[in-house]
Amino acid sequence: MFYNNFRSDSFSMLFYIHNNLILYLIDQHDLANAHIILKSLTHYFQHNERDYYHTARLFNLQGLVTYLSGDHLVGLKLLRRANVITYLCNHQSGFIENEQRYLAQFLTTDELASIFDFSNLTIL
Repeated sequence: MFYNNFRSDSFSMLFYIHNNLILYLIDQHDLANAHIILKSLTHYFQHNERDYYHTARLFNLQGLVTYLSGDHLVGLKLLRRANVITYLCNHQSGFIENEQRYLAQFLTTDELASIFDFSNLTIL
């Protein structure tokens, strides 16, 4: 099911495949396998670090899997880190809105507000 030799393929494509597989496993409530795929992606990423977008997406995946596994505090910190990176890079507002809509199915209203609160940040 999983192909590990992506060295000659695009990093973004590999990341996209991992991202979608992890989100699918979350949707199927299969956190055990989501952890395995996330660990593989994290290891690969450590040796092939990329731009802010991939970094933010990795924090987002790590945060969501961690949160759903029961460690809400660490999960929320990782999700917030991903959102702050995205916000400070002045990414399209639609991206952040999509993230809010997706995460709303997992987080409480107060948790969502806390990880998307950018009131103490300033974009130059």
